[in-house]
Formats: sequence, structure tokens, C-alpha cells
Amino acid sequence: MSTEGLSEQHYKAILADERRLFVTLPLFSKPKIETTACKAAKFRSDIIVPEGATNKTFSDDGAFGTVFLPLGILVMAFMIWMIFSNGETLQLWVKIVISLVLCVVAIGGGTQMMKPDPSLQIQMDTRSIRIERYSFSWDDIQATFIIRSAGRNGHGPEMLGLLLKNGHVRRFELIHYGATVEICKYIEHFKGQRRQS
Repeated sequence: MSTEGLSEQHYKAILADERRLFVTLPLFSKPKIETTACKAAKFRSDIIVPEGATNKTFSDDGAFGTVFLPLGILVMAFMIWMIFSNGETLQLWVKIVISLVLCVVAIGGGTQMMKPDPSLQIQMDTRSIRIERYSFSWDDIQATFIIRSAGRNGHGPEMLGLLLKNGHVRRFELIHYGATVEICKYIEHFKGQRRQS
């Protein structure tokens, strides 16, 4: 379990919200949580935010679809194998046509899944952060953190969590963006600019 950079009060609020979402988790299971400041500080020299940056947009990189690519290939190969090994009543040309149709459908579906989704964006500036269709003013955010849910044994996709001043916790999966550390660095940059203004 990691609670790097979080106050006890913030951690308890996040943990309570996590337990509410994953009621079937064992009582001893806890999420791995760290502030965006801690996450950004771990990789100080790798990614540098330009000094005068006033806004930043992170878009879907399309990599999420590639996770399913090997599974799709295996399923398609299995289906073609089943057609050729168990379809004794089918003529060879019918087997070939069915296999070609399966390949076209699989390629079309795979291409669609790997295409970046333009609606998946994180936009930040000195006033607010907009995640997909939700917008939050920096003034309404009490803490920002990265969470790996206990339900995923700490090995699942990372989520950006926002602890709002009204006590609500909002979380957004980062698997579509592939740049968790860079996102953390920009969050800290714009939060710092907001505090200075």
C-alpha cells in the first residue's frame, strides 16, 4: 500500500470512496495511492514542462485497442481452425469464403478499436482541468492523486483521482492517454500557477 504525499484525512476520504465502489473487496485490501506531486517528482529529469506553458491537451493515443489485438487474433485463428477441422460437410471453397469474411471483419474491427477516440481528452490550463466531458476549476479541487484500485491488485490501469472540496472523489482512467507522469507534471504546473495568481 502506498499513500505517498497524502494527508491522513485525504487518504481516508479516498479509501472510503474506493470501498463504496468495490464492496466485494476483502477488508484488508487497500488501493495504492500517491499524490500527483509525488508521482511527478519521481521522474524529475525525464519530462520537463516548458516554463511559459499556459495550456496542455492529452488525447487518446489509440493504444488501448492493441491490448485486445492478440486475443482477437487467437479467436479468429481458432474459428478458422474449427471451420477447416470440423466442417466435413462444407466444400473447400465455402470454408475459404467464410475464413476470408472472418478475416475482413476482424481486420475492420481491430482497425476501429485502435483508432483514437477524439472525445477522450484531458485539457488543462491555469484555471481548470477538463477530463472528457467534465470540467473542474483548480479552486474546487482539494487534492489530485493517482490510484491503482485494490480490485485490480495494484497492477491495473492507473486512474487520476480528484478529491473535490465538497468531499466527492472523481476518478478517471488514464489507460487511453499513456502518459501518467507527464499528466502529473502538468497538473502540478497548472496548480502552482493558479496558487500564484
